[in-house]
Amino acid sequence: MDAFLAPLAIERGASANPRAAYAADLARFTRYLHERGLAHLNAAQREHVTDYLMAQRKRGLSARSVARHLASILMFYRFLCREKL
Repeated sequence: MDAFLAPLAIERGASANPRAAYAADLARFTRYLHERGLAHLNAAQREHVTDYLMAQRKRGLSARSVARHLASILMFYRFLCREKL
């Protein structure tokens, strides 16, 4: 995750606050997957992401915050693919 977050400031011009939000989003998503028995991020399927986002909405997150969670997840998985991880 550090390899994903470190260059984010350079690539996207992100300040510390958005990077911290992305890190928190991804940590929460990772924890969600582990609680459901997925030991590795590569094991996640589309329905895991959908269920996670719905759970965040039920937790009371705004649509905008849920959209940021989705963006964080998508950017992270694109990074993993690009780096062949």
